[in-house]
Amino acid sequence: MRYLRDWSLNRYSDSYWIVFFLIILSFASWGRLLFLEGIWVDDWAWVWQYFRTDSYSQFIYPYQSLGHTLEGYITYHLFNLFQYFKEDTTWIFNILSFIFFTLNGLLIFLIFKNIMRHKTMLPHTIGALYMVSPLVNILCIVQINRTIFLFAFLMSFLLTVKSINSRRFKVFYYIVSIILSAFAITGLESFIFIEIFRPVMIYYIISKKADFNKIKTVLLYWSPYILIGTGILLYTMLKPQFGPSQLIYHPKGMFTLSGLFLIINRYVNSIYMLFIGIYKHNILLTVLKGDRLTLVLSIFASFTTSLLLLKSQVNDKDSDSIIIEIKWIMIFGLILTLAAIFPYAVTRDSIGNSIQSRHAFLANMWCLIRIFKIKMS
Repeated sequence: MRYLRDWSLNRYSDSYWIVFFLIILSFASWGRLLFLEGIWVDDWAWVWQYFRTDSYSQFIYPYQSLGHTLEGYITYHLFNLFQYFKEDTTWIFNILSFIFFTLNGLLIFLIFKNIMRHKTMLPHTIGALYMVSPLVNILCIVQINRTIFLFAFLMSFLLTVKSINSRRFKVFYYIVSIILSAFAITGLESFIFIEIFRPVMIYYIISKKADFNKIKTVLLYWSPYILIGTGILLYTMLKPQFGPSQLIYHPKGMFTLSGLFLIINRYVNSIYMLFIGIYKHNILLTVLKGDRLTLVLSIFASFTTSLLLLKSQVNDKDSDSIIIEIKWIMIFGLILTLAAIFPYAVTRDSIGNSIQSRHAFLANMWCLIRIFKIKMS
């Protein structure tokens, strides 16, 4: 009993230290966002919409025409901060973006930590890689409401894990996780394409418990999420759209030969950028510009990430068996990367540098799972 108590205390102590290191990594990688005052790209366009309209109904009209009323509602109330903080509101938005980015990284760590309670290699590394990832290399251009929706979706994943990965099924956590998933997908339908990670996660958890019909149990747990999410997606796609923005986010020519080749081309370009192009671009840019601060912070982030990985290898005595055990999760990491690219390849454009890097918003975590596998091979 004493051994179990000591092990539990050490485990929680280690988790607190990892959380602290991940926050430090976030500051090292993206802390300069806290000193920016400005608003860019899509958020900037909606700020113009906010100030040139006289009422909520006028502001929300373009969102309603796209079937994104919830997103418009949240955006409108965030922009109401301009009435109180004036020009400082843009600085507050950047602080909020940084906070939610950091929280999302911590949630990713906690999700894998709760799935693999006795192992540290994957949770530590994925958490660290997310914090230092350059895939979305201009974080300030990601719409703030998208980071909020991602926070809700990741929290839904974490609560699903906690509801199932315990001695007794926690109904409250399960219901809240369903609500958060529906909230996130209502705000951004693209989340439905990475919903397929949830049954993999559930299967991994229940496979450690008992010998019963696992597939049936997984489908039973997963069915509320996928049914509600699919219903929201179909409602948004089939709902008649109107106004100047109609069909802007819908597949155009997807079922034609030229449209199919265009989607394949976007996939090829996106995968290249995710695994090679963006890293090459950022390294060359840092060297050519002689950006010493970025270079120093990058070295610090790399050193800290290496420490986390070394610590996890020491703690996981059976690291070789762990890599074998999670190989299927790595395969699903690649599948989920392809799924996360899909809505952008069909309706928008390839993942790229600068402004186009925001299209890696959903693919970021799943791509890092695959990179983890490559590094450990």
